[in-house]
Amino acid sequence: MTPVAFGMARSCLRVGTALVVTLGGSGSPIAQESIAGAECLNVRDFGAIGDGKADDTTALLEAITAAGKPEVPEGPSRPTTVFVPPGTYRVTKSIVLDPSMRLACLRGSGHLLPNGTWFAHCTIAWDGPEGEPLVDARGYAGLHIADLKLDGGGKASVVLRINSVPGVGTSQFRVERVFLDNADIGVELGADMDMCASDMTFEDVLIDNMKTCGVHARQFQQVDYVFLRCSVSHAPIGFRFPTGGSTHFVLPTFFAVDTCFELGGGVNNGSYSITGMFLERGSLSDPEKRMVILRASGEANVAISGIQTGCQNVFGATADLSTPNFVLGAAAQVTVRDSILSGKTAALTGSNGPPTWIQFDNCRFTRGADPRADVDRDEFSGFELRNCSITVDDTRGEEYRQLRNDFVPHFARYPKQTVPEESADPPVAP
Repeated sequence: MTPVAFGMARSCLRVGTALVVTLGGSGSPIAQESIAGAECLNVRDFGAIGDGKADDTTALLEAITAAGKPEVPEGPSRPTTVFVPPGTYRVTKSIVLDPSMRLACLRGSGHLLPNGTWFAHCTIAWDGPEGEPLVDARGYAGLHIADLKLDGGGKASVVLRINSVPGVGTSQFRVERVFLDNADIGVELGADMDMCASDMTFEDVLIDNMKTCGVHARQFQQVDYVFLRCSVSHAPIGFRFPTGGSTHFVLPTFFAVDTCFELGGGVNNGSYSITGMFLERGSLSDPEKRMVILRASGEANVAISGIQTGCQNVFGATADLSTPNFVLGAAAQVTVRDSILSGKTAALTGSNGPPTWIQFDNCRFTRGADPRADVDRDEFSGFELRNCSITVDDTRGEEYRQLRNDFVPHFARYPKQTVPEESADPPVAP
């Protein structure tokens, strides 16, 4: 049976690696394709070549624009999924998604991991003007992107830009098994408007080689994000939410970044949780220095649990015992639970307003870490230990020496703003 070009397009069902062409009930080809049983449009049917040389911009945009719309007036709607087969698809203009489109899923065939693990990979590669985004979603909802690599080519400003437009918010994106590479920013959220770009899930997303940061949420109404097993490497900052938001990070990983999380609070404040992380590599700017886990300021509340910093760069004469794990500015409030920390604990700087505060519950400090001695703070900031273990040791000698182990039921240094409970005034009703 001879495959039919789009216009008398085909319906396909993948079984393993086989491709089976099927016909509609009338015996004529159906204008649909499928992968793993799901109907889809194939960008090759719109003229895409995928050899890394041809300009596939028009073909990709035509496939995306056609998704979910009838082939003929009042005819049946095409599938809402666009499939990108293995290959490298060079684009020279931004792939712009707007509210008039009906694309529900942009799915590739896999990607090549940075460590060389092989997939039947596909890449959409930017070769357009410097400083423009590769994918630019404006006022779009319900988009699923999966199983491909988006390569900024060292020239794109943003690999995946998710933004609202006047009167139309952006929400319910799902990005999974996507590799974002080689640009200024990997994912940019809410660049132009303070209207919500919200309810986003990123799963097994790899972000590498970014000049500014991996993920940047610019506006204060960026809420309800989940990052599950996402990785940022070779970037100054991993995740940056400078003006607030509501975000949950599960099992994030980092390699060669200076700061893993830079979080703030704004009009809507900031509420963040970080669960599970093992951190043991040098920073981007100096591999002999350690990464900062968290920089937070403003009225940001951060809950951290189950993280571990390893022994990298804390032994010997060149041990880095000066880079803090936590750097907190005015009004930040952080709780760290059930974690194992090495190296310098924290540096706190407050102001004469809401105090800057970090609290450690059921934590273990070892390999150069002792918060009783190594937390730098001013009079407007403080910290507390509850039921923590501290291994007092020497990491600078030729051989590591463990001097003693202390269990600390409670230890606190309170900021200037603290009022003793017995003399506190009762709250005033509004």
